[in-house]
Amino acid sequence: SPSNGYRLRLSADGEETLTRALGKDARKKLRQKSKKLNELGPVRRQVATTVEEVDRILAAFYEQKRVRFQEMGIANPFESASTQAFLRAASLAGLEAGRSAIELHALAIGDRLVATFGAAVDASRCSGMFISFEQSPDVARCSPGDLLVADVVQFQCRQGRAWFDLGVGEARYKNSFCNEVEELVDVTVPVTPRGHAYAAAVSSLLRAKALVKQTPWLWAAARRLRTSRAKTP
Repeated sequence: SPSNGYRLRLSADGEETLTRALGKDARKKLRQKSKKLNELGPVRRQVATTVEEVDRILAAFYEQKRVRFQEMGIANPFESASTQAFLRAASLAGLEAGRSAIELHALAIGDRLVATFGAAVDASRCSGMFISFEQSPDVARCSPGDLLVADVVQFQCRQGRAWFDLGVGEARYKNSFCNEVEELVDVTVPVTPRGHAYAAAVSSLLRAKALVKQTPWLWAAARRLRTSRAKTP
């Protein structure tokens, strides 16, 4: 596949798990950023347990993603009413029993939600589905997304889960927190002459996409091009 998955083995000790994943220096930097964030106001972590909290966290997520995707020049899949309905339904499913299909987390400064995180969970694994954070400079410099992910990892350790992952794709924070690679494979099985031609084209496209994504300078250039196109009237 063009992209791999990444995972982290959890233990009962959240601090030990984070130190193993991030290292002491990275943990020190996170503590410094947490201190800076606290200077902006009282910081609290939240896991949605009510309908109102679900709606509030999802609303913050949609707005933060809208701003982010607009800056990056990427079509926003979360604008779809059907997508929003699905995420809300899955976040409410099992909520009263304390076992939501999608578990919602948030990092707040007072009443201001500055980062959100949604994950699919079962008894043994937490699989990150989406994350967002506020882009304002005073908040962004404190890496609220990283701080929230670190808190989510510790929360999963307390829940007794064995694995944590951040989904498929390339991102600095994924490599930072998840120290094991889960290799993925795309398989195309043609059954007709036209299918063979299609499979050859798809395979070439996937190889090209993998080359770009796995070559740092090519991936950086592709992202710059995408952003510049978004800013072109």
